[in-house]
This record gives sequence, C-alpha cells and structure tokens, in this order.
Amino acid sequence: YKLEVNMENKERGDFYKEVTNKIIAALENNTRPWVQPWNGGILPIPMRHNNRLYQGINTLILWQAASDGGYNSPYWMTFKQAKLLGGNIKKGEKAATIFYASSCTPGNNEEKDEQKGRSGQNLVENQEQNPIYKKFMKSYKVFNANQIDGLQEKYYKDLSTENNIKELEKLPRLEEFVKNTKANIKHGGIRAYYRESSDHIQMPEMKLFKNSNAYYSTLCHELTHWSGSKERLNRNLGGKRFGDSGYAMEELVAELGAAFLCSLLGINPDAREDHAPYIASWLKVLKSDKRAIFNAASLAQTASNYLLELNKTPK
Repeated sequence: YKLEVNMENKERGDFYKEVTNKIIAALENNTRPWVQPWNGGILPIPMRHNNRLYQGINTLILWQAASDGGYNSPYWMTFKQAKLLGGNIKKGEKAATIFYASSCTPGNNEEKDEQKGRSGQNLVENQEQNPIYKKFMKSYKVFNANQIDGLQEKYYKDLSTENNIKELEKLPRLEEFVKNTKANIKHGGIRAYYRESSDHIQMPEMKLFKNSNAYYSTLCHELTHWSGSKERLNRNLGGKRFGDSGYAMEELVAELGAAFLCSLLGINPDAREDHAPYIASWLKVLKSDKRAIFNAASLAQTASNYLLELNKTPK
C-alpha cells in the first residue's frame, strides 16, 4: 500500500476532478452527500485513530465514502496505523484518498502551515505572492474501521447522530451555543435570512418549523452566512443575486458550514423545502470549476471553527 505521495499537477487535477464528479453525481441524484440518505441524519465528523477530527474537504470525502460503503464507524486510518493497532485490512477492501496541502522552503524539507493544509485551506497556489515557500499537496490512503479486523472495540462504535427531535422544544445546549455567538437574531415572518446591511439574522418562530432539528439546522445555516460579514471573516464571494456563481458559492458554504456544525452539535440537518433550485445552482458552479467544492469546504470549515471558537472565548 502506498501511504503517501507528492501529487504532481496532473495528478492533483485528476484528484480535484474525481472528488468533484462524485459530489456532482450525488447532487444530480437529488442527494446531499453530507447527509445519510436512509434516514435524513448526518454522519459524525470523521476522526483519525487518535481522535483528531478531519476537516474541510476531507470531511466531505470521508462522509461520501462512508455513505457509499455503509460504514458507521467514524474512525479512519492508514494501512500502517491499522497494523500498529493490531488490525488487518479485510481482503478486497478499497481505501479512500484524502490529502493535505502544505509548503516548504525550496531545498528544505521543513513543512509549513500543516494545520492549515489539513483543513484544505490555501489550496490555490500563488507563487507570486509567496515566493519564499514551495507549496505542495500530499495524498493518503485511509480505511474505515469497518474495513479492518482486530482493532479495539472503541473503533467500531457507531457514533451516528441519533438526536432526531420531532417535538418543537428549545434545546438548552443549542440555545447556549447561539447566545455565545452574540449574533443579533430576530424572530417573525416566514423567511429565514441574514441581512448584511442591518447585520441581523431573521428567523420564523420555532412553532412554524416541523421540528426542532429544522429550526436549529436553519439557524446554523444563517449563522454561517453571518460569520462572513466584513466585521468577522470578511468572506466576499461576489454574489449579487440568486443564480450567479458568487451567490451559489456562498449558499454552498453556508450549507456545508451548517452540516459541520450540526454534526458537532448533535442535531440532524433538515433539507430546505426550496433545496432543488439551490442544488441546480451548486451544480452549475461545480461543473464550471473543479476546485469549487474544495474552496467551499475550506471556507465552511473556517466559518464553523470561528463560530465554535466564540463559544470558547471567556465571557
């Protein structure tokens, strides 16, 4: 098994294309790859053997692989890691390919910004702005614990989200999370949106949603939009109106950001009733730019991390 390779430009392009095409195929089948198709729930954030969470595009890649393979363990590891833990890859099992991007000084093997690379950030090379560092991307082959025999029992534990709340009730933990962001949230009307000019989130009353999951997953979506304001992450993708590429990209970032947050907060995401036109707009962007899903996942991870960090800041 080849554990690690430096990806050449052609191989990197093929990798972008392969990942993008899988997500396009799922969306064209009216399925969001980040949601379990059999129960509408979300998979737990994938983890390394040492409990470190994967981030960005690697989360989407492994969610897709888990969904395709029917795996319910959140743990993934290389052939070597599995062997060190006493495991053996089952005969015929195929690995999933993940990656991280990093940089080093030419002539020096010291890697820079490893954590940024692991989350899929700084993916687009820009040698003119960064002439000091040489950027590269490495790919890895990893297997889910369900593809491995002989591991400790903890690696086989199903951590899939089970909190599929039907009743309309406020959840103290979610309420605390939202409160700690200090976002200006107003309730009323029948539409959910973030308005940049007034810097506020508008939400319908909870009683208008079909369940608590729908309310909180929608709120996570709008909080992801809120995180991108000039005063916060300054995420300007150039969207002017529904249908243009910038608008579609921002909506995809909010969709993925909400998926990451829902998984970490223990709630199941709920599909918007108007998700069909959004899927159509995402498909248009993904088909025109093979790196779009990588960049969207990176921006969504940054937004998710930002919102979670607000809950760690001393009050």
